[in-house]
Amino acid sequence: QIALNYGSSTGQCSGAKTCSECIKTHFTCRWCKDESYDASRCQSGLNEDLGKAKCKDWVFPNSTIEPDETDFGPIIQVKPSAIKIKQLRPGEERNVSVTVKSSKDYPLDVYYLMDFSYSMKEDLTKLKELTQEIIK
Repeated sequence: QIALNYGSSTGQCSGAKTCSECIKTHFTCRWCKDESYDASRCQSGLNEDLGKAKCKDWVFPNSTIEPDETDFGPIIQVKPSAIKIKQLRPGEERNVSVTVKSSKDYPLDVYYLMDFSYSMKEDLTKLKELTQEIIK
C-alpha cells in the first residue's frame, strides 16, 4: 500500500474568514454557507457539537482518488498504472493498494534512493554488497 498525504496533519479550523480559506486549512474543516449563522462559520467536521449546530448548509468537500483499473498486459507490471487525485485536502491521507507482477524475460529496474552523507556510510556499503549478489 502507498500512503498519499498532502499538507500538515494538524489544522485549526477557527479563524478562517472565507469558505475557500476554511476548506484549505485542513481536511476536517467545513464551512457554514448560512450567512445568518451566529457561531464561527468555519468549524471542524469532527467536532461532536456539530450535530447540535443550527447551520443547515455545510460545505464539506470529500477527497477523491481514482486508480486506473487497466488490467495487466505484456508491458503493464504495476497496477494501478496511474492514479488520478481529483482532490486531497490538506492533512488528509489516503491509501492506495498497488500490485506488482513481474513479466517473464522482462528486465527489472531497481531504484534505491539515499543521500550520501556520512550517516548513510554503512547503508551504502551494504547496498554495494547486495547489488553484487543480485547481479550474480
